[in-house]
Amino acid sequence: MENEEKKFIGLEYLEVDSLEKYASIYEDGYSNLGWRLIDQKKQHAAKVTLRFKRDRKIRNKAELTRLQRKFDSLVRDIIHLENSKKTLATASSIFTGIIGCAFLAGSVFFVNDDQIFLCILFSIPGFLC
Repeated sequence: MENEEKKFIGLEYLEVDSLEKYASIYEDGYSNLGWRLIDQKKQHAAKVTLRFKRDRKIRNKAELTRLQRKFDSLVRDIIHLENSKKTLATASSIFTGIIGCAFLAGSVFFVNDDQIFLCILFSIPGFLC
């Protein structure tokens, strides 16, 4: 009976939701913190749920928890920086499109007033934008 009690290993479990392209980063990082990947389920197009487990009586658990929090914040920073590249490009293209539309609208107003020279002058930057 005593041998059976000593064989018991208490486990703790963790689920992490992530984009599919960052799943390998989480898998590598958490494996270095004592977690073992149990399952990887695809939620929908680009999201996955990673399920991990580890021994509850792992040594230096407090330090590992601190490192895990730091790892999580660094991964969030990486994701934020990746998203900021797209955000700046999208914002600049929308701004350029609005400016181009404004020039084309001005060109149309000048056509209505029979000022062809100003119409052509405003239409050129409108088409370039």
